[in-house]
Amino acid sequence: MMRLVPHSERGQVAKVFFESNGIRSLYFANTKATSRFKKEETGTVLCPSMASFSFKIKSVDSMPKVDSCDIQEGFLALGHDPVQWGRAGYLMEITEQMLAPAHAEPEVYALLTQAMALLAQGHGDGVLLRAFELRLLKLQGLLGDPATLGLQAALAHFQSLLERPLNDLPELSRDLQRDFARPFWEQRRILGLKPTKSAQFLKQFQHYQ
Repeated sequence: MMRLVPHSERGQVAKVFFESNGIRSLYFANTKATSRFKKEETGTVLCPSMASFSFKIKSVDSMPKVDSCDIQEGFLALGHDPVQWGRAGYLMEITEQMLAPAHAEPEVYALLTQAMALLAQGHGDGVLLRAFELRLLKLQGLLGDPATLGLQAALAHFQSLLERPLNDLPELSRDLQRDFARPFWEQRRILGLKPTKSAQFLKQFQHYQ
């Protein structure tokens, strides 16, 4: 589950990344007639989590309606660590921005699941975010030649970020992390993507990025 957006006083729409058919919207309805979302709860909520859904579709054109949702226990730990939650939210946001709706992306799904699992276990830092960004660009066919990206001096690290297991990434200085973030920032600029809410949230924790 990537995020929740208010749909009405009694409902919310969830953006969900399905392994087999990509990013889709699901409708969560509160059936209690007296229930209302509080005013302060009606904004978009990032909710990086893994969940099992039970839902039904009334017609071909309608939005699937969720009957039940079970969140995997391991990912709930993200809610106890604001930094890891922010990092997970960032990965969710950039994934949603980069992928077309309802388009199967099993390799991206697998990559995102691995990264989320590490963050939920308290592992992973800014280097993990840089590795995810580069791999996401590669999977989308948007990663250029490192020789043209100004990364010649860090070519060995470049390959490590692309190829090594996510739980065995090299330690990189803040300056090198900024260098490796540049290709993704440039692609975001070219694609005209909006700033992410989670990146703004993480600015409160500059020491941890």
